[in-house]
Amino acid sequence: MTTYQPVSEPVISIDLRDSDGRYDSGPELRAEVLRQRGGRGPSRSDRLRFLVVDTPAGLAGNRRAYERIRRFPGGSSVHLVCLLVGDAPEQGERVLLKPDTLRSAAGTCGLLWAGDLHAAHGLLDGAAPDDPSALAPLRDLLRVPDLFDAVLEQLTPLNESVAAPAVRLLEQQLDPQARDRAWRGALTQFAGGPAEGAGGGWAEVPAEQLPKPLADLVLGQTAGGRGHRVPGGEADRAYRDCTDALDGTATALLDLARITGLVGTGALLAFEAEVTGARRALDGYRELVTGVLSVDTSPTGPGSAATLELFRHRGLQVAPSEGAGEGIGDGLRRLAERLLGDGLSVRGTAQRFTALSGRIAPVPGSTLLPALARYGKDKVAGLGPRRGGPRAALEPGGWRAPACLAAGLLGGLWAWPLTLLALLVPALVLGSAVLARRRLAGATGDGARLLGGGALVGAVLGGAGGAVLHPPLWVGAIGVLLGLVLALTAVVTGWRDAVHAWGGRSGTAAVQEALDGLDQVLARAVREHWAARARSDCADAAGAVAGVLRAAADEAYQQAVGAEDLFGTAEAFGTAGAAADPDADEAWLSQPSAPGEFGESTSDDFDYDYDPDESWAGTDPIGPASGPQPGPGQPAAPGSPVDDWAQQFAWGNGSDPSAPGAAAAAAPTPAAAAAAPTDPDAPPPPWLDRDSGLGGPALVSTLAGDLTDAVITELASYWGTVERGESAAAAQQRVGAQVRAMLARARAHLRENDVAAPPSAGPQRVRPGTSELQGLSLQRLVQAAGPDADPATAVPLVSAEQEVLLNRDPEMTVWLRFAPAAVQPQIEQADRATGGTGTAVWLSSGRYAGLLGLVPLRGGAVRSVRTLERGPGDLDTDGPADGPSGGRPDEGDEW
Repeated sequence: MTTYQPVSEPVISIDLRDSDGRYDSGPELRAEVLRQRGGRGPSRSDRLRFLVVDTPAGLAGNRRAYERIRRFPGGSSVHLVCLLVGDAPEQGERVLLKPDTLRSAAGTCGLLWAGDLHAAHGLLDGAAPDDPSALAPLRDLLRVPDLFDAVLEQLTPLNESVAAPAVRLLEQQLDPQARDRAWRGALTQFAGGPAEGAGGGWAEVPAEQLPKPLADLVLGQTAGGRGHRVPGGEADRAYRDCTDALDGTATALLDLARITGLVGTGALLAFEAEVTGARRALDGYRELVTGVLSVDTSPTGPGSAATLELFRHRGLQVAPSEGAGEGIGDGLRRLAERLLGDGLSVRGTAQRFTALSGRIAPVPGSTLLPALARYGKDKVAGLGPRRGGPRAALEPGGWRAPACLAAGLLGGLWAWPLTLLALLVPALVLGSAVLARRRLAGATGDGARLLGGGALVGAVLGGAGGAVLHPPLWVGAIGVLLGLVLALTAVVTGWRDAVHAWGGRSGTAAVQEALDGLDQVLARAVREHWAARARSDCADAAGAVAGVLRAAADEAYQQAVGAEDLFGTAEAFGTAGAAADPDADEAWLSQPSAPGEFGESTSDDFDYDYDPDESWAGTDPIGPASGPQPGPGQPAAPGSPVDDWAQQFAWGNGSDPSAPGAAAAAAPTPAAAAAAPTDPDAPPPPWLDRDSGLGGPALVSTLAGDLTDAVITELASYWGTVERGESAAAAQQRVGAQVRAMLARARAHLRENDVAAPPSAGPQRVRPGTSELQGLSLQRLVQAAGPDADPATAVPLVSAEQEVLLNRDPEMTVWLRFAPAAVQPQIEQADRATGGTGTAVWLSSGRYAGLLGLVPLRGGAVRSVRTLERGPGDLDTDGPADGPSGGRPDEGDEW
């Protein structure tokens, strides 16, 4: 496993072989740089790297292009490697004529001369010395920033900073079909399928797991812990009336549960009066709550002055909300990053933001009115605790029936004719049951039958025993007294329990539950007005974020299931990195650079006069454009260079595709066209070994994670607009364009750099090694760049004519070993085992490993010349140069 490897600024590839002076123009060069940098202009800290492909014969004719490249504004420095392809023209003696524009100062310029890319003098299978199929992998290799820097560093001390390459290259990459399948799978996993949002996926994030600003808005607050009712206010008085009436019903219920309540009717009447008063107080509180909720409708919605005035008048208070809602943007950002970082798809994340929006949004009181129906007048009787059907007038309990049986038995121990006294106990029980049934409306006689039946059975048994045993009189008297006491105890406790159960069903508990329910509805209505503005803004922002994420998911999913050829020539990206999607191109180029955004070049190679205040937005970086220049915020004059630049590259939103230059902007650049594979079936050059893998088990999830990191990066600029309340359609549209461009860049990165970590990959993620992702052998990379790599296997890319110009001393050849950083531990271990130096160039790209030799040219094989303005191709090799270019430009030339 390997952690994320940071990727440097990209190497900009320029092909001057058939440019026809295209890059002599500042806007054309700027446009190409912007395309290959994904629409980003260089900043003062950027190190600009240019890989220029040219021919030895074309060096002089492309002087102006080289000058513009080396004076390119904006970055901290400009570094140039010129890859020359083909033989030098015959000009009497065989030497390489190098314009002094390309002289190296401070190691910022070097030439790599490949006379024959097939090293077979153009005779192998009829392949040309500059065969595009052989040039493409060499150029891609040199476009890896780590190797570019190493090559330029080693070229500097060589003769005239010129060398001929010798190469042995192993290219490991995904099989095109496997890459296509992995990309589609990653898009689907990243986006989430439509079924994920069709239903049942509205899982909410628990409030305790939300970032603090959001959790506070979800949970709400009370007014300093004092509740929602102002003490002594109208609402509080109505509530207290209910609670006082309920206290009266509780006292009356205790009186009714005594033996006096069973014998007389006064306690029952008092209880019924208290219940009636409690219901009347409950009706008053219900009317107050209904009135509050009914008035709280649009336009007096949550948080409005009219609603708050109504609350104050009714004795309700809303908690102060100072500081509520601060950091909403940061809270939404942290939530999105956590959900996406946990592996949730973009569509699933959008669903949770939608659910969050619904939870935080304040609800108007009118929407709570249906909740009051449960506590209506006709529903209160059905409230309260329920334990089955109608209860007995006398609760038989667990011990009362045996007690009545024993009481009847004791009361029946009389000798004849006093045996008839055994009926005293059953009479007491049955009489009490009749009274209880009459007192408690709706109660059943089940308990009375059970207790009375037990007493009668006991009396019969006691009478039979007395008739047989003939006990003394005092035994019967004591027995009947004990029986009456036992029976009375059973009756009183059964009556008490029956009264409390009956009262709970039809009185105290029912009114209490209704009061609590109404108060909870009122409390929620008040709580919905707490921080209503902040909650509404947060809900809107969360909904907007959900819309942005859903649009990103739709875009990714459509790309996964729509296009048939994601990496073919129909949508080729090429090494130029230009997006094939026209919308993405327009998004990258539609925003003009702010004046002064790109600072002066600090390259110390040239001493040309350069105005550091020049900006890309209004001037030619090489020199002043003809005609007056527009000021800040002013439109460019028709026909001016700035106007041509704006038209050609869709400068500004809403540009007309049919305008002049629109077709040129949409057409692929020569560099991009040259970078596209010309013949996929062409045999590789003799110095190239290709190894294609079908992908490892972690490939799809890793690519999906890369996309997740990328979309988090693209959303970084969006949270500020959320914080400022600007999460409107314009911001969503802008982020949507950024996401589309992000997907285009991610696809281009996969095509160009295979499974190497993109720049947006999060440093906290642990990515599998490139070989593991490709499903290829790690050992082949170790062998290609390890201590066993034999320089004799490298193929010198030189022609027969070029060989005579090379330095024959093998000790002068500089060898560079290079391999992906993922295999650095294995190669270093192999170096230690063999006693090697362990020096190698570790590449952020995971595609290449091998050897690159730099063979210097002999003394006198390279000659720097001045280029004059007398005509195309005219060179002057005599006399000192007047300036860095070997001659002064004519007065009419633009600089």
